[in-house]
Amino acid sequence: MAQSDTEQLHALGYAQELRRGMRTFSNFAVSFTIISILSGCLTLFYFAMNTGGPAVMTLGWLVLSLIFAAGYDKTAPVVVQAFAAQVEEALQSPDDFKSLLQEKLARRGDVVEYVIVREEGPPHARSFESVAQVEGEEIGRGAGKSKKSAEQSAALAALTAMDND
Repeated sequence: MAQSDTEQLHALGYAQELRRGMRTFSNFAVSFTIISILSGCLTLFYFAMNTGGPAVMTLGWLVLSLIFAAGYDKTAPVVVQAFAAQVEEALQSPDDFKSLLQEKLARRGDVVEYVIVREEGPPHARSFESVAQVEGEEIGRGAGKSKKSAEQSAALAALTAMDND
């Protein structure tokens, strides 16, 4: 004959201390937590894979693990020293071609405008084509997997064309 857990504990001389069972709010809270974690991870991985890939994600996790384990004050000088060459290179040749183009054109009194001229593909794998224009005249054209990357590509094409002139 099967006994309930409460009866079995009582037979052994113990009283049940933990209430078993979940109420509606507890069930909702656990479900919401699981959904939030899943959606957060999916968003994080989507962003990371499009901006740096697995190597950047892995390196980021390692660096953050060190920071959390040893503390910021101890790890900051080591991280800065380890990435000094990459930081210096980024400062010398930034990848923000839109800003560079805007600065170059501002010296001439011109303003650049970006127009998305093509957008195709399914929502999970879209591709865009952008045109950089000054007063309606195309000065550069570029493509990318996001509007931002297509605009950066168009700005780079415009900068290259301006340097060749």
